[in-house]
Amino acid sequence: MKVARKTQSLVATLLIAVFLAPPSIACSMIAAGKKATVDGTTILSHNDDTLNDNFHLKIIPEAEHKDGAKRDMVKDAHGYPGQEVVLGQIPQAKRTNRYFFSNYSLMNDKSVAFAEVSNTVLTPDARAKKVHKIMSAESQGMMDAFMVQDVALERASSAREAVKIVGDLITEHGW
Repeated sequence: MKVARKTQSLVATLLIAVFLAPPSIACSMIAAGKKATVDGTTILSHNDDTLNDNFHLKIIPEAEHKDGAKRDMVKDAHGYPGQEVVLGQIPQAKRTNRYFFSNYSLMNDKSVAFAEVSNTVLTPDARAKKVHKIMSAESQGMMDAFMVQDVALERASSAREAVKIVGDLITEHGW
């Protein structure tokens, strides 16, 4: 009974904070590891605050791939149909996992999950213009948050493995 009241109080406090916060275009997440919850449950939540994204949700099935197969790296695969651009290809894994594909793909059949936190960059001053130039205008890499999450969810059986996959992709193919 005491635990339930504490949980209800925490949830109520978080909801009040969310509803009273000033509006912004920023993704947020809330996470609690097994040592932070009473019963050892892990919790992960992610919202995607945006004005123009497509929030479709589909399941990408697990698959077996032939030796030498390639995987397209598609910019705007998560947007609206017709906006997609193939930036290049990477070697395809022999076997890929089933995963939820959405604006930001979120979890695979091995319980590997992602939650992303970002913020819109407005460019009213010199510093913001410099950040935008480096992160967008002059970016030459093939990877972005959408693609690395997809590939990691396709291939990873653990969070540690997902982190390695993401790091390797960015190191090899740029951001």
